[in-house]
Amino acid sequence: MRAAGKVLSSPKLYRAAVETAGAGVEHLPRFMMYSRLNAWGRQREVPAAPPYTFRQWYLKNRNPHGTDA
Repeated sequence: MRAAGKVLSSPKLYRAAVETAGAGVEHLPRFMMYSRLNAWGRQREVPAAPPYTFRQWYLKNRNPHGTDA
């Protein structure tokens, strides 16, 4: 919880974590995602990560002033 609090309280750390997690899920072996230890994963397929984060999309499409959000 302490590590989660640190990541969630820092915009830079949060952005890095989101981008890393999206890329990491694509490269995890299937047995790690859908093992007996992952009760949620046994019943569901993890959706593919989008090609870019919401923030990346926002900065490209919805931010008329070009300032960082």
